[in-house]
Amino acid sequence: MPADSPLIEVRELSRRHPKEDKWLLHGICFSIAGGDRVVISGPSGSGKTLLLRAVAQLDPIDQGDVLWKGHSVQPAKIPAFRREVLYLHQDPVFLEGSVKHNLEVVGEIQLHRGHQLDEQRVENLFRQFGCQSDFLTQDQRDLSGGEKQIATLARALQLDPTVLLLDEPTTALDDHRTRIFEDQVQSWISASRSNRAAVWVTHDQEQSRRFASRTIHLESGRITDVGYDGISGE
Repeated sequence: MPADSPLIEVRELSRRHPKEDKWLLHGICFSIAGGDRVVISGPSGSGKTLLLRAVAQLDPIDQGDVLWKGHSVQPAKIPAFRREVLYLHQDPVFLEGSVKHNLEVVGEIQLHRGHQLDEQRVENLFRQFGCQSDFLTQDQRDLSGGEKQIATLARALQLDPTVLLLDEPTTALDDHRTRIFEDQVQSWISASRSNRAAVWVTHDQEQSRRFASRTIHLESGRITDVGYDGISGE
């Protein structure tokens, strides 16, 4: 694939309401290339999370297509796609046990079979956030919402994906840790700009200005505005 080709292309993506005669998403088109930091904004109910989940192949699509490196993501290819494209929810789910267990168990899932936890790498990340030295051994039940969001970022980055789909991932963090979270994602992209990108759903306009190289604004399931490097335009 040429270096300037999109990693992901979304073509006329549409989704109907399951019970009503209306569209939840309609005619969505955009692409994600290496190095992109795309922010999706819009009012509550505009379809931001629905769009991110559809791109992640977690929800059905009624019309349109999602292409991965130039090829349609067919059902048989979804597991391989999900190894490369990770979706992070604002309310992460953890299994019973320690933070370390929740990071290690990923390697037991068929999708990431054989992956080994790099303790030094994740401890370095936790140190950036000012977490206690025993953070890895803490029980997940004792974590705050913000600490779970930090651990979820570590769980994602250690898998070395290509694209992160981030659904309001810092809502439980204070301003200081939010900035660190943003910096960690930007540093991860910068380490391999041609091969990594992130799409970030947020209501926070200041966060959008700090993070985005491109913005996509949704209204009622449709793209109404696109901006580049903080400059808005149709």
